[in-house]
Amino acid sequence: MMYSNSGTIRTNNTKISLTRLSAWCLALNFGFSPLLKGILPSPFDLIFLFMACAVSLVMFIINKNYNRKDTFQWMLLWLCVTASTLLVSNESLYASKTYLLSFICMFALIQSENWYKSIIKNVTIVSLVHVTATFFFFIVPKAYSLTMVKIWGSHVIGTLDGTEGYRAGLSSHYSTNGVFCSIPFLICGGLFFMGNVKRKQKKQLLVIMAVSIVAVLLTTKRAHLIFSILTLAICYYLGVSGQKINKVIKMLGTAVILGGLFLILMRVFPVLYETFNRFSESDDISTGRFDMWNLAWGLFKEHPIIGIGWGRYVHIMAGPLGINPDFATSVHNVYLQLLCEIGLVGFVIFLYAMLSCYIKTIQCLKSGALNDASYNALVVSYVLQTFVLLYNFTGNCIYDFTWYIYIIGCTLAISINHKMKKVKAVALAAASY
Repeated sequence: MMYSNSGTIRTNNTKISLTRLSAWCLALNFGFSPLLKGILPSPFDLIFLFMACAVSLVMFIINKNYNRKDTFQWMLLWLCVTASTLLVSNESLYASKTYLLSFICMFALIQSENWYKSIIKNVTIVSLVHVTATFFFFIVPKAYSLTMVKIWGSHVIGTLDGTEGYRAGLSSHYSTNGVFCSIPFLICGGLFFMGNVKRKQKKQLLVIMAVSIVAVLLTTKRAHLIFSILTLAICYYLGVSGQKINKVIKMLGTAVILGGLFLILMRVFPVLYETFNRFSESDDISTGRFDMWNLAWGLFKEHPIIGIGWGRYVHIMAGPLGINPDFATSVHNVYLQLLCEIGLVGFVIFLYAMLSCYIKTIQCLKSGALNDASYNALVVSYVLQTFVLLYNFTGNCIYDFTWYIYIIGCTLAISINHKMKKVKAVALAAASY
């Protein structure tokens, strides 16, 4: 019996170590895959994702179980992307590979709850590295020219030929840095307004929120600022029980306080005005998105059932829009791009996977049957999913590195939902006995 208990303890400790290692690898992959993609050839840019996948495969062997119900829609999604790539577009299988690696990690982590705190902490840490870099390059602008310009080999988009390198920070595009700076604000904001945390922790969360949102302002990214604030407002209003009028009053009070702080900061640092100036000074507030959306919609109408094929839009857009092929990009609206590239069939599959996970997240959140750790993790999942679903309207979230933070958020929700089912099953078995 003693040997049996000893073996069980060792196995449990191994599981905990593996889940935490996987959590670190996933966080590092999210935080640094864009940087690695710029300096390392494929597939070495995904080294952390490969490591997380390898750890997950070991976890599969140890756990010896697999829940098909919680993973069916995600495998269907992967099959859709792979089939569209192979049979319709004949493009690179890069997206299919990254999706498959992500899902392997998801399926392994669903079985464990030891990674909740680790992944949230790790993602916050790696994101704060980018926040710190943004401030560093703002304070020491020459450091950007001596480091990042040499790494990328040119001036990054959004940095005004390198004169305002802090906008992009460690990233190859200032939009990428905008996402990194938004994540700590979202995680800490969700826990501050909705989480079950102590008063001392709330003070720490508030500091991180303030620092992160200032970093977002420094990137001058309008969408990231709007969607970050809108995400917290929506999540707080819909996800927290209580009278609606009280929640509205609290949100308005918070808005007034934050607005006052922003005005003070912008007096001291006029550069923070840049984000707001971009709303009025641009001749095209969509920065070319309207033309890209019209083209995507037109292509969808020509191929409504199965679309033009995964990844083809970026190769088609240059001619009709009269732009340099080197600057061709995605649609900057995930929903339109899904319709355009994989048609109604693929669009329904993606929407089913995303919305079913989101709805289950809200249901679990309101169940009242969670301990503090699970509830706080679910709050973070809820916030991250909401942000991506909103940012999908103007960004490329499932086509770029933002996919990784989205899949982390979804995995948290599925894992907690899986745990709730197990607890209910045990309770029903005990009651029947």
